[in-house]
Amino acid sequence: MRIGWVVMGLVSAVVGPSVVPASLSAQRLIPQIGVYVPVSDLGRIEGAEGAVELGKKESSRAYGLGLEWGAGSAIGLRGNVAYATDSPVPLEGIDCLTCASRSTMLALTGGVVLRPFRLFFIEPYFVAGTGFKRYDFSSTDFEQGFDLLVEDRTERTYQLAVGGELGLGILSAIVEISDYVSRYAPEGIDPQRRHDFIVSIGIGLGG
Repeated sequence: MRIGWVVMGLVSAVVGPSVVPASLSAQRLIPQIGVYVPVSDLGRIEGAEGAVELGKKESSRAYGLGLEWGAGSAIGLRGNVAYATDSPVPLEGIDCLTCASRSTMLALTGGVVLRPFRLFFIEPYFVAGTGFKRYDFSSTDFEQGFDLLVEDRTERTYQLAVGGELGLGILSAIVEISDYVSRYAPEGIDPQRRHDFIVSIGIGLGG
């Protein structure tokens, strides 16, 4: 339940307790599993020998846990934790054609859930939120000391998601596509937008 308390605190900090009406008192948990699909390079880092380009992280498994208020209402609130397991990150600019770092991605967000209509047995919904995402790097393919060059990174992120929900009594089957968008400004280069997609299936418990 420690993750649940983290999510609850994040949503409270993002939307503010005064915004949560009594009609959103119903809560439910949403465990999720899926695939992490990054579509943007991780940028560059400056080393003693010059710039090293971090390429696009490879796809990996992803896990998520959401805590939602107002399930089934036209407007709800959700806090979310998303974690992508480690996968290789290609590198350019060093004297090693096959070397790669590895990275995980963790996102903590809180936002609003909109359910504008119901389509037969499926209820489409949209999520818009904000929070933070963190890339944790490890470099096992390099000489000792290179790990100091690839630093872990935390960025402000915005979550945009679209999904569909099929009600099964006290349970709901959920399919969702989330995009975690952030901006990265390497030295000497204009800010670039970075996208991290997670395609997942989940189960809504309670509500």
